[in-house]
Amino acid sequence: MTKLQEIQIDKLGDKLKVNYEYETVPIQMESYSRKMQCYSNVRAKIEKDGGAIHYGWSVHFTEGIIIEAERHAVWENEEEDLLCVTPHPSGQSELIFFSDNTPVDPQIQIDNVRMNITGNKIVNDWIYLSNSVGHIYFKYTDRINDDRVNMEKPVLNVINQIEKYRDLVMGLIKQNKGDRVNCYCPKGHHEKRKYLNCHSKFFKNEIPRLLTEIESYSKR
Repeated sequence: MTKLQEIQIDKLGDKLKVNYEYETVPIQMESYSRKMQCYSNVRAKIEKDGGAIHYGWSVHFTEGIIIEAERHAVWENEEEDLLCVTPHPSGQSELIFFSDNTPVDPQIQIDNVRMNITGNKIVNDWIYLSNSVGHIYFKYTDRINDDRVNMEKPVLNVINQIEKYRDLVMGLIKQNKGDRVNCYCPKGHHEKRKYLNCHSKFFKNEIPRLLTEIESYSKR
């Protein structure tokens, strides 16, 4: 880990308002360990070996453009040592972890906390779109279990639309041209209109409109 990454992790901790510094927790998978199923993995570990569940935030560097914290659970033994029993998304053997041991309802979708680690303003739009999807999951869906979420079709349609926008924005970010890149739409292709003067402004109106659309549907 570089010094810059350490600084970025500390800044993310400030954003999370946690009371503890981050630590690295070893990862040791069990035969029952499944990706993205930390709560059920820890419950299985407790049933097999005792101990307790310990809540907090796992930290990841994503796409080289953001650092994000995700609600996570690890296993705690009688000596209060922590162990992660869930596969790391990048296959690493250690987890960057902020302790925040307040109870979590696994049936409530808690969105990630994201922070731009580049000088590219377009990344802020990608975060905005991601946060909008997270807001919809939290407010308008019901988690059935670790694998399934129940939602109405209009809600799914809006999520799919915002995720489509997000993919298009990521395509611009990956061009590595900074925030002066041409927009992905016809005006960007034919008129050379910059993204920040085009769809970046469009999203500021479109996303609230879509959220209002879901709100209106949910009141029927």
